[in-house]
Amino acid sequence: MKSIKINRLISSLAAVLLIFGAFFIVKAMEDKQPEVQTTLELQWFDYISDSVDPFEYELPENYQLSADPEVGQNCPVGTTIRCKIKALPSASDPNLPDMNTVTEEKYRGL
Repeated sequence: MKSIKINRLISSLAAVLLIFGAFFIVKAMEDKQPEVQTTLELQWFDYISDSVDPFEYELPENYQLSADPEVGQNCPVGTTIRCKIKALPSASDPNLPDMNTVTEEKYRGL
């Protein structure tokens, strides 16, 4: 009879320890997951097509991330063809612009 009580006590203690252990393991895993906050910055993208068709201006594949992000560099004065845009990078390809976020446009002569 005494051994049954001891076995129940040990089983109960083991169950309580397992519950507390599982709680602390879950809590530790929740604490270790870092918060990922991505802040996107506006970037300059160069227009790489020679087309002056305004419909071509709206195609993200006609742009590439600018190697020289200064506003006026490589944009000779003119108003004929788009030279650069400032926009957020695309979520699917950060080397292409998100055309819905264009904030500035620069044009150049032919």
